[in-house]
This record gives sequence, C-alpha cells and structure tokens, in this order.
Amino acid sequence: MKTEIAKIYDLLFKRFVSKRDDNYMLSHIAHENGFLYASNGHILAKVKADYPAEREGRAFSETGSSEKSTVNYEKTIPKKRDGDIYLSDEEVKNLKVASKNVWRTKIDEKKVVINIGLPKVYYDYQDCYMTFRAEYLYSAFRLFDIRKEFPIIQISASKVMALKSETITVLIMPVMAAVEEDDPFFIALTIQEAMNFKNKPKNVRDLAWYER
Repeated sequence: MKTEIAKIYDLLFKRFVSKRDDNYMLSHIAHENGFLYASNGHILAKVKADYPAEREGRAFSETGSSEKSTVNYEKTIPKKRDGDIYLSDEEVKNLKVASKNVWRTKIDEKKVVINIGLPKVYYDYQDCYMTFRAEYLYSAFRLFDIRKEFPIIQISASKVMALKSETITVLIMPVMAAVEEDDPFFIALTIQEAMNFKNKPKNVRDLAWYER
C-alpha cells in the first residue's frame, strides 16, 4: 500500500507537471520552504510536506534527476482581494461530481470545459464565459481527496480559480469560451449538464479503484 506522500508525488507527476520538452523546468516538482510545487503552466499545486532536508531548494523530475529550483511558483498565487468570488460548499460538491463524471469525456473529439456560472467577461474583443477544464478540476479534487481535505474555491479578481484547504492550494487557469463561437476548441457544459452527462467515451477502460 502506497503512503500518502507517495500518492501525492505520483499524482503531481501524472497530472500537474508539464510533459512538453520546451517546458523543461515545469516537468519537475520543486521543494521549497516545506512545500511541494508542481505546475504545467495551466494548473499549479502547492502541498505542505515533510521531505528530507537535502531536497530543500531542489526540483526533481520523475526519473529522479534534480536541478536547483528556479521557478517562482509562489508569486503566481493570488492574495485575497475585493471582487473575489467564492463558491458555496454545495457548489463545490456539485463541481466535484461534475468533473469526475466528464474529465475523460470527449464530445465530437473535443475535451470538456465546465461553465461554473460566472458572469460573462469581455476578453480578446468578445464576450466570453469563464470556464475550467474538467480534467484539471478532477485532478485538483483527487489531490484533496488524498489528504481527506475539503477545499474552499475562490475565483480571484485576476480570473484564476484557487482551491484551498489547510495544507493544499491548487490554481487553475480559465479557458475563455466565446459566447458566439462556431467551432470551439473545447465543449462547454454547465455543472448540471456535466453531472447528468451519460455517454461513456468509446474504447476507454473503466477507472481503476485508485482513480475513483
């Protein structure tokens, strides 16, 4: 049976770090001031952890190679500001169910984003819904589940989603989905639509017990 910290490392390497060759440093997990940091540029995790002193200030790849940590992850975490929006506990629970239901789903070969019901924003010269990728939401909730912690969800004035508990912070960048778009890159579903979505993707195995 894997330890809690082993499960956390596995999830961070699998779901949070970059797999692109040009994002070399973002393919590592950094160890700074008693926290693990992992990001692919679109989702970021900060997890309080006890780790050996020799790992302090170092970033490790999945293969075990290490570099001095040079990415300022902490700078990206938004502070509380006027204009922040907070989801209710019920909305957070529903979003967790919704993301679990559709995180592997493709509709017309396109991945799903979830519209959590925020006001429209004007972005790139058009009205947009602020949506979030279902696969990132699912990964975030999996991280909190390992620690058995329930997150508060804050939508910062800077348009970033922050999920926070006692020992974990996850940031998710939004996908701005144009209100009028003939051929969207992602398919947007509301929380309720995602919760009720029934079609199972073709040729996809059932989730193993450890992914549920």
